[in-house]
Amino acid sequence: PLARHSRHRTCPPPRARGQSRAGPVVMDADSRTSSHASAGALGWAAEKARWRDTVLRCPGLGDHRVVLARDSVACLTCALELYVFLHLMIRDDGIPYYFIWLTNWTGMATVAYAVLHAWATRCAARLRDDVASHEPSGVRDDDSTPIPAGVHALWALKCITPVAQLFITVVYWGVLWRPWYGPVSPHNVIAHGALYAVTLVDFATLNRFTLARAEDLTNAYMYGGLYIFFNAAYTFVPGATNHRGDRFIYPITDWRSRTLVSVGFTAAAFAIVLPASWYATVRLTQLRDSRWFPNGRDGDGNGAERTGDDGRGDARSFA
Repeated sequence: PLARHSRHRTCPPPRARGQSRAGPVVMDADSRTSSHASAGALGWAAEKARWRDTVLRCPGLGDHRVVLARDSVACLTCALELYVFLHLMIRDDGIPYYFIWLTNWTGMATVAYAVLHAWATRCAARLRDDVASHEPSGVRDDDSTPIPAGVHALWALKCITPVAQLFITVVYWGVLWRPWYGPVSPHNVIAHGALYAVTLVDFATLNRFTLARAEDLTNAYMYGGLYIFFNAAYTFVPGATNHRGDRFIYPITDWRSRTLVSVGFTAAAFAIVLPASWYATVRLTQLRDSRWFPNGRDGDGNGAERTGDDGRGDARSFA
């Protein structure tokens, strides 16, 4: 036994406890506690610095199917939003009123999120495979690698997309839509329901993003503030109308003739509906974590367990 022990100690390079040939270290309880405390101090930036580990997680289908999951979500999202775009461009005789509605701003943000998420996942998978091929220890130093610009954009959109999708779905069906508008059209169902359903499934089962940080809520408010500025400015642009010829975008935000109503609706949206949408989305991700990652925290402190691997760099899922 002593000889075996001595021989084991001289094998370079040594691996940390639980580390496989190509996978990350499985952290013990003390390591998790220390890492979680460090991540608590760094928060949002720390999670983004470890973006490779985050985007390669797919609890519902298994990490080994993560690229397929991301590509499927991106393709479906693009197809749904393309249908909405073409429908509105045909309805409006080619006049691009499509770009004035908050619904379609959110649709475009959702497409950007899905495409960037698929791209980032492919980049991370490629880097993982390169490390597995060239690094005997299988150690990745994610924090030392410059973060691509696309990842910065993805981290800004990871909260905007689900929160804004829930927001527009609630506001459209609860406030804006009226029965006398006529039969519900397919494009309305897609724009104010189907796209959110895809996003809901993505965040509930297919990704590992954390949204419970102040930076995420700030991004959602900045997005809402930018649209309100555009909405108000558009109302006062000479000759600017919506597709019906009205001098406003939405009747409830007619800043010329119904200033108090517009202010009141905006205040209620920012004080009640937006934070409620954010809280509901945060709870969704917490329920996801309690379902898929109940026993520990990963290295960035955001609640995930690491999966193991089979020694060839292919992660095994808990699913």
